[in-house]
Amino acid sequence: MGADSGEILSARCDLGEVTCAGLADQGKTKEARALLEPWATKEPDDAEIWLALGYASRRAGDPFGTLRGYGEALRVQPENREAMAAMAAVLEDLGAPIAASRFEDPLPFRTQADQAAELIRWGDNVAPPDPRHRFDGTDKALARIDHLLAQARAQAKPDLGFIVRLRRDRVLALRNREYWAEAVREAEALRADGDRIPPYIREAEADALLALRRPKDARRGYEEVLRGDPTMREAQIGRFFSLVEEENFSAAFQQVDQIAKSEQPSVRESNQRVIQPSDKWLEAKVLSSEARLFADMLGDAWEMMLPLAEQAPANVELRRVLGDIAAARGWPRRSAEEIKIAASLLPEDKAVQVALAESAIHRLDWTEARSRVAELSEIYPDDIQIRQVETDLRAHDEFELQTEFHFNKEYGGNSGDTNQTSKSPGSGADWTTRIYAPPVAEYWRFIGAWEYHTADVDNEWAERYRFGAGVELALPDLTLEAIGWSNQGDVSQPGASLAVAWLPTDHWRFDLGAEYFASDTPLRAVLHDITANSASLGVTYTWHESRSLALGVSGYDFSDGNRRGAAHLNFAQKVVDLPHLDVTLRPEVYASTNTSSDGPYFSPAKDLSGSITCDIEQILWRRYERSFGHRLAVTGGAYWQENFGTSWIGSLLYEQVFQYNPWLELRYGVERKRAVYDGAQTPSTDGFIRLNLRF
Repeated sequence: MGADSGEILSARCDLGEVTCAGLADQGKTKEARALLEPWATKEPDDAEIWLALGYASRRAGDPFGTLRGYGEALRVQPENREAMAAMAAVLEDLGAPIAASRFEDPLPFRTQADQAAELIRWGDNVAPPDPRHRFDGTDKALARIDHLLAQARAQAKPDLGFIVRLRRDRVLALRNREYWAEAVREAEALRADGDRIPPYIREAEADALLALRRPKDARRGYEEVLRGDPTMREAQIGRFFSLVEEENFSAAFQQVDQIAKSEQPSVRESNQRVIQPSDKWLEAKVLSSEARLFADMLGDAWEMMLPLAEQAPANVELRRVLGDIAAARGWPRRSAEEIKIAASLLPEDKAVQVALAESAIHRLDWTEARSRVAELSEIYPDDIQIRQVETDLRAHDEFELQTEFHFNKEYGGNSGDTNQTSKSPGSGADWTTRIYAPPVAEYWRFIGAWEYHTADVDNEWAERYRFGAGVELALPDLTLEAIGWSNQGDVSQPGASLAVAWLPTDHWRFDLGAEYFASDTPLRAVLHDITANSASLGVTYTWHESRSLALGVSGYDFSDGNRRGAAHLNFAQKVVDLPHLDVTLRPEVYASTNTSSDGPYFSPAKDLSGSITCDIEQILWRRYERSFGHRLAVTGGAYWQENFGTSWIGSLLYEQVFQYNPWLELRYGVERKRAVYDGAQTPSTDGFIRLNLRF
């Protein structure tokens, strides 16, 4: 307090030996203010009284009383330097440097730095109505920091501590501005210049490293922060996402479950009587469910999320995440329903807008998908998740090549290795290729196809190759493919194929197929100028990604007069669902009849087989879009043929899968089989390679 204010206190509040100033200086601020308040009420335009009251309030540690006293003094004397200095100091203490700047001229460097820091916080925490301006505050902060740095470095005796403070704030601003690489470079430069990076800067650096797809380096940063304070929630969450992107799901589960356990479902604020739901607890539960989603443990993710969404049906985040899980489980309609509910509650939310674009792609609504992706890309041009959605859309717009080469070597049967003969298919090779053009009017694609089949049949080479052209119509609930064929080789004649798939719900699928000169006509028959036409009908019920049941029937009309009928029943149940490892059991029953068994090809009068396959799939390595895995399928069962009894059958398949990106997938493997034809045991070895390529 200045001399004038002290004199006022002494003159107007004299209590004998103790004045109001003395009371305030002795810590008896309550008494001093009690004496001053009546004077202020009696003489509201007396600046000295308000100055004295502001002084006493400041000594009492009452910032708002201080602001009132000095503010009233400035009302009476707008140029009062003492009041202006006191107002600036109190506002600085309250963390309002921008407001403090109204009372300081010129502004000290440190006040300007405080203003820049406040702009950084404002830009990070305050979302403007128009997301296109979401970085306006941060851009102002960066510009102010850069200006201050230039001024500070130009001083005759630069304040190194002040410069370091500005550089640290610059790391935060760059992180918030999503200038990830520059934020990392700035933090590394600070470290190289000898700065001991404080935890809040180390966390910002880790955030940038995670965005740059350097999860291991990011995790180390978060762990460094947590060693100093294990309760830092944002660092815990950052470490969780780093572990997810490192594919270390066991540690990720442990981290996120630890976060969830540290929170209570409900809280009571100190100034409230009513218990309120805890947002932090709910956030932790959502993260725990998402952890299972990221690990492809979709059943667990659904079971964790569904009860939460049912208890809080108007929660946007719960609805959106539930929609994401539904899409992953193969339920595009349920997913769209959940995401539309979320959009009705908070339509401007970025995550909801991204989910709407993804949902449109899942539902093959390409017009809506393009519109949403274009708008999101214009607003968020550098967002990683939006770039992924753009990638999915671009993949739809590319050419697609599907090709497979298959080689089969039989031992016994027709191979000549034994004296035993049968009507087995024979050793040979198959090569099929299809190319799909980019879409026309969103739903139509032209198809070009080529196939080559050959087999060693009774020491003769049967051969068939064909060329085809057709169209595909892919609607949200209906897919149709029609191809016309030109067949050459042992039989030269035209052919045609039609395949229709109808998906009326998320669970039911109906398939209808018809072929003139069917693609699976046995080469033994083709060698003897026999062709077959076919028709098929299938129905599949899929509970979810882990369980399905399929029934199919088909009929063949051979040109030699034989009529074949066949039926199959397949069930699939995933029994092990762990990160990177799935085990599925697939029991199957197959039966067929033929009106004639006299032809040169295998056509049992009646046969029946039952088998079960244990299918094991494991991802050995995955880094974002790229992955490498392998698969082992072991099948065992029994085969019965009329007049030939029952024998055991089986196969052992091993394949490897390399996924380079959404445009390239390569599969290759080998299979050892034991089949029986007319009682003749016919082991064989198959090798294959498959390539799917978009370009």
